[in-house]
Amino acid sequence: MADVLVCASSITGHVAPMLAIASHLRDAGHAVRMTTGSRFGDRVSGTGVEFIPLEGGADIDDSRLDEIFPGRAGTSGLAAVRFDVSHLFVGTMRPQWATLSAELQRRPPDVVIYEGAFTGIAPLLAGSAPRPPVIGVGVIPLTLSSPHVPPFGPGLRYAAGRAARLRNRVLNLLIEKVVLRQQQREAQAAVGDCVPGARLSGYFMNGLRVVDVFMELSVASLDYPRPDLPPNIRYAGPVLPRASSTAQLPGWWAELDGSRPVVLVTQGTVDTRDLDRLLGPTVRGLAGEDVMVVAVTGGPPVERLGPLPANVRAATLIPFDLLMSKVSLMVTNGGFGGVHFALAHDVPLVVAGNTEDKPEVAARVEWAGVAVSLRTGTPSADQVRDAVRGVLRNESYRARAHSIGEDIRRSDALGAIAAEVDARTTMTGRS
Repeated sequence: MADVLVCASSITGHVAPMLAIASHLRDAGHAVRMTTGSRFGDRVSGTGVEFIPLEGGADIDDSRLDEIFPGRAGTSGLAAVRFDVSHLFVGTMRPQWATLSAELQRRPPDVVIYEGAFTGIAPLLAGSAPRPPVIGVGVIPLTLSSPHVPPFGPGLRYAAGRAARLRNRVLNLLIEKVVLRQQQREAQAAVGDCVPGARLSGYFMNGLRVVDVFMELSVASLDYPRPDLPPNIRYAGPVLPRASSTAQLPGWWAELDGSRPVVLVTQGTVDTRDLDRLLGPTVRGLAGEDVMVVAVTGGPPVERLGPLPANVRAATLIPFDLLMSKVSLMVTNGGFGGVHFALAHDVPLVVAGNTEDKPEVAARVEWAGVAVSLRTGTPSADQVRDAVRGVLRNESYRARAHSIGEDIRRSDALGAIAAEVDARTTMTGRS
């Protein structure tokens, strides 16, 4: 069996699938340790996986990003992208590398598995010293530049044809050489600080080209056509949450009896400080509709939603694996994992998100025909109402959700990643 080191940045939505991977590999008999933020230590250790806390500035609490990084709350659009790249990703490379390099020396692993936002892997890939096999895992949409797809970040709509490819080439150059030029320099400097003499071979978002294999936690039908996809990049399907063994259901659960469509609205479990970004407009917009609205706050007390209309039920948390079979449509800010979970249950979407990777998620689900994207993180009540009406009345959204749901259900991300671990360790004679 192999000695596996799993690396995840201290971001809730990234830790969950990586911990599922680590736990699966441990159950398969591998010796597994995982490094991530200290606040996830109990969750990691509770699975029997050895926990290695990240050091210093890499040990962040993603529920307090606006507090940790003054000035972040006032940014939007490309300015917000630049800020997050500099602070959340490039800015954490050095301390992430400090933890990773210490583990490489303390107990050299047979395989390193990292998720795409764990930038501490870059010095290992850029250095010239011998290294163990590296398996990348994509927990956000593919960031890889290509003339066939729009540049990653702003959530531009996909288009095909010669004119679109020309547009993409120009915009890719603009993003790399102008918009994120400073961030490219910061990444290059950080790599050189971590491993003297090491240099990135190209644009920092294209680093997945040089890993042994990169397993994207999605299905090809939910991504743009990429005829130039490198052979080391594969769609593995999503890592879905395990079914709830025990769950406390709210008293109103029996009301979800199928007599009218159920609309679930959630802002996830991180972007919950201002529930009026999405939950509020949805509750108000659907108050007069013939639907049952289930509003899940993700942690804050439901009282923060104020008085609820007669057709709204609210909870702080609900086991989504039990709820999804009753849901006709989900209104979401576009978390990558949540979107895949809904589609795995054939549930179409209305998406309103404008932070982190959410514009890219929204653009893809709209292109795939499973969602309406509102192209904002703060929609009005009327915008939400009209989008929900449109999706519920057009059967094509559910039909496309079912088609992609079948692709998801046929996938086996955990099995595929475990097979890659076995293959890499066999190739190096370490099994």
